[in-house]
Amino acid sequence: MKLRGLNFSEKAYDEIFEYIKNQFIEFKSKELQENYYFIYIDAYHCMVKDLKDKRVKKAVVYTVVGIDTNAQKSLLGYYSFFGNENKSTWMEVFQDLINRGLKRALMFISDDFKGISEAIKAYFPYSDIQKCTVHLSRNVYKHMKKEDASYVNKKFKEIKYSCDTYEKGLSIFQIEIIDKFKNQYPTYTKYLNSKKEEFLAFLKYPETIRKLINSTNAVESVHSTFKSKGLKKVDFFSLWIY
Repeated sequence: MKLRGLNFSEKAYDEIFEYIKNQFIEFKSKELQENYYFIYIDAYHCMVKDLKDKRVKKAVVYTVVGIDTNAQKSLLGYYSFFGNENKSTWMEVFQDLINRGLKRALMFISDDFKGISEAIKAYFPYSDIQKCTVHLSRNVYKHMKKEDASYVNKKFKEIKYSCDTYEKGLSIFQIEIIDKFKNQYPTYTKYLNSKKEEFLAFLKYPETIRKLINSTNAVESVHSTFKSKGLKKVDFFSLWIY
């Protein structure tokens, strides 16, 4: 507020800060419902000024968005830490969600960060895991020639919008993508084979909601808000790193 030139007294600044701080603490400890249909998770990477030593450091905000059994979407939590994204910190996040009341979720939707599936399964062994299909379509160009990548994306789009069953989708993915290119791209097709169930988990669910649960868009839109609300001179999260 000071940086934006708003003319308040120091007492008013202190009172506003305390109000926001109390709202933050209340949000961080809010009790959650026991059951959620879908939980979207993602990490937001940023540079943050450490107020202790005045240095700008790498930081990660772990964000969790849930769809409850009333089909209502809400921000369940965000957790900010200095350093890089890692599996152990995700496990801390899941433990906090459990401590606040979460017991079950039909599905977790995430990117393909290494170790994330193992972290989810450690706490929620019966939940489906869906890896973001948008990330898959984008990353395929990093591992295959352009014409082959275009073919894979076209075929995957057919699977997303034309397959009526999970089993049919798996079969097409196996035969027309993995088997077709396994000799040309042995390493990448081995990776796709190991992740195919997680890339196609959304096909287990009704067609009317598939497009809503096959990507991390729901949580990435929150990160877009974080970015747009950040101040140029002071990072939005610098006050809340712990």
